[in-house]
Order: sequence, then C-alpha cells, then structure tokens
Amino acid sequence: MGSLFENLVVLEALKARYNQGLTANLYFFRDYQGNEIDLLFKAGSQLTGVEIKAAATWNSSFKKGLQRFSDTNAALTRRYVVYSGERMAFSDGAAALPYTAVAEIF
Repeated sequence: MGSLFENLVVLEALKARYNQGLTANLYFFRDYQGNEIDLLFKAGSQLTGVEIKAAATWNSSFKKGLQRFSDTNAALTRRYVVYSGERMAFSDGAAALPYTAVAEIF
C-alpha cells in the first residue's frame, strides 16, 4: 500500500510541475546507510525535501529523515511530510500536508 501511495504523490508532484511549464527535476535520495528522502527538488536557492507516508495518523518519526538529511548533507530550506492526515505546521519549520495539497509544494 505504501509504494502505491508514494507513486500517487510523485505523480501529483510531476503533474503540478508540468502544469506550471516546469521540468520534472524531482529526485530521490538514499545514502549508503539506508537513509532516504522520497522527493527532493531545487527551486532557485531553495532545496525542498518531501517525505511521503501512507499513514492517516501523525507520528513524529515521519520527520526524522528530513532532519537527518538537513544535518548531514545539505540544509533543506523547506521540509514537508505528505500523508493521509490533516494539515499541521511545526515550530521547526516543517509542515505536514494531506496528499490532496501536494500541488501547493510546487
């Protein structure tokens, strides 16, 4: 189920970018330790990371990969978790969005 949900969100991201006349420029990241980010893209000087979760209930562990990437690789200007739950904003600057709001990121 998780991989289907992830594909749905990636397709929505692609659609949002193409509808704006932009190229895809969406990337996946995984390091040798297995840490990963589901979607990365750069717009100007802003690097955005998106973690995709099929869950409908929020769990604080959803943001861990985004923070780890920002600490060890390159600072993420914007960090999002896309899931099946409600919209939330966090004091660390990250945000959780329902999958229906994916186009807002791009």
